[in-house]
Amino acid sequence: MAALSIVPATIAASIATLILLDCFIRQTPLLKLKPTQEAEGRFPHLTDTIPLLGNLGLLLTPTSRVQIRKIGCVWRYLPAFLFKDKMLLVLRPDFIQTVLKAGVAEPLMPARWSRIFGAGSLPVVRGVEHARLRGATAVAFSEDSIEEVIPRLREIARECLAKMVAYPEAGQGRLYPAEALHEFAFKAFCSFIVGTDERQICALTRLQTDLKNIMKGLGDVFLPEWIPFSGFNKALAARDRASNALRDIVEERRLVLADTEERKDALSALILEGTLATTEIVDVILSWMTGVDKTAKLTSTCLYTMIYKFSPEFADMVKTVANTASLSPHDLANLPIFEAFIKETQRCYSTIPGAFRTLAVDTSFDGVLVKAGTPLDLSYGFATYHIDGLSFEADRFMGKAALDVVAPETFIPFGAGERMCPGGRLARMIVKCFLYELLRDYDVKAGVGKVKSVSFPMIYVDPCIALKRMEIIK
Repeated sequence: MAALSIVPATIAASIATLILLDCFIRQTPLLKLKPTQEAEGRFPHLTDTIPLLGNLGLLLTPTSRVQIRKIGCVWRYLPAFLFKDKMLLVLRPDFIQTVLKAGVAEPLMPARWSRIFGAGSLPVVRGVEHARLRGATAVAFSEDSIEEVIPRLREIARECLAKMVAYPEAGQGRLYPAEALHEFAFKAFCSFIVGTDERQICALTRLQTDLKNIMKGLGDVFLPEWIPFSGFNKALAARDRASNALRDIVEERRLVLADTEERKDALSALILEGTLATTEIVDVILSWMTGVDKTAKLTSTCLYTMIYKFSPEFADMVKTVANTASLSPHDLANLPIFEAFIKETQRCYSTIPGAFRTLAVDTSFDGVLVKAGTPLDLSYGFATYHIDGLSFEADRFMGKAALDVVAPETFIPFGAGERMCPGGRLARMIVKCFLYELLRDYDVKAGVGKVKSVSFPMIYVDPCIALKRMEIIK
């Protein structure tokens, strides 16, 4: 009992210390930071800035979110242990595209993220070095590379579904699929990276727990590393273990490729590219693997939209395509109806909520000059609300009038420009293979439990489902 009583006391002491530290950093009164009334161009400041949270509390209220969306850009504060200076919160998609595609900004991230990713990793490096790494790794995500792994992705999807349907909760309508989908996405990424090499697949599979700890460390961004329940230090230890294991995998593959130059997976492509050192390949793979969680969350959210948002007509169209006798990997990769459904899900629920950037040059937004050096908080999630809110209409991404064709600035689920997520096409392909196998052999319906919606650190929905094999319900 004495040990248990220490826990809340430790938490309370940590929070109190954090508040005092926040006030010290900003040199502000203890009870409340005074809201700034100055006008900076035409972009207003968020008020009610408080120690520990900055303006986060205001962003959590529905009324405030609606008002902020209408404005499009506002000045705000994050907790001072992350960023001391005020930031420009950017919600308007056209402004975000200006920043991302025009190359007027550089990445800005908390120091802890740089330590977890690695100082020389693709998400962290800038300028010429970023261009070099991105160019060297682009070959791994070619359309041919992704199509080649499709048969294995379908096999992994079938294994995942067989495991899910065997859970008692599946028949009871009480199954939450998030955990099973994480395992599915993890195995899919492993196969993409090391191909059919079972030994190396097993070596990667053993890193799943470390990967989860790395993601938790990235997600605990609003908890200082010295707070006892912060996942940061555990994430650093997990990164060290994963890096050592990946180094062995890369060196082993180098020996294999000394005798043959067959390029059948992403790891071989990285090695045969010829310019990347082993440590760089390790950092690249680790940054790729952070996409596992995002892909799993996207798959879960697609399950939700398929069950709750589909129009009956569109659902019939999808099932008709899924029940086509045989589709080649190329056909499956290019199914417009599946692509439209996944994109509309991403439009409504942008898994990646946003990004931090620093303006590299003076930039004008609607006549308001924002100076170089200004930190930006780009909100991909808020941007989706500017197009019909959460009204789900998958056919908006069909044909020549598809939204991402006629108005690409409004669709940014993986970012845009040179720092757009390189694995976006792979993530959609993994989701597509899962949905294809699901609709071919299973019946999925809403379960009896409540839907779980999450908005931070990623935006996704974990639905409660009932799952049965088709032959069982016939």
